[in-house]
Amino acid sequence: MKEMYAENLQERSFTAQRIVADHLQSIGGSLNVVITKKMIMDVCAARQKYMCYLEEERVRKSKDQMSLKRKNLTDEIGELKVKKLRLVSEANALCKSADKYSAKAESVKSMSEIRHLVAKSNSHRKTSKDKLSEAEKVDKALDEKLALLKNS
Repeated sequence: MKEMYAENLQERSFTAQRIVADHLQSIGGSLNVVITKKMIMDVCAARQKYMCYLEEERVRKSKDQMSLKRKNLTDEIGELKVKKLRLVSEANALCKSADKYSAKAESVKSMSEIRHLVAKSNSHRKTSKDKLSEAEKVDKALDEKLALLKNS
């Protein structure tokens, strides 16, 4: 679409240049051009129109950039929420597993089996704490991103 638009502009510019060149040739050169007040006003109006166009383009690009920034920020927030939920659910599952191993260790008579089950339970609790710690970090990052989104 953009290429077609640029091609049409080039064609229009070429046509306009041909019209000007033909007129200059018909009046005998650029020294014979009569500059009227209407011509000056038209040039001023065209310049003003062009400046407005440039300003609109600048504003549009700025809005597009802000929109893209907000979209990226929203995507990051979504990813952080999913990550936090995953970490919390994994930590809860590990905690439940640790509780099961502890309960099983209480009912077992063999000392080596008890040590083995307690070691597994402790390992799961440590991993659970690590995951909860990581979830807290993700939560802080999430709060920062939400604050950025609110301010933008």
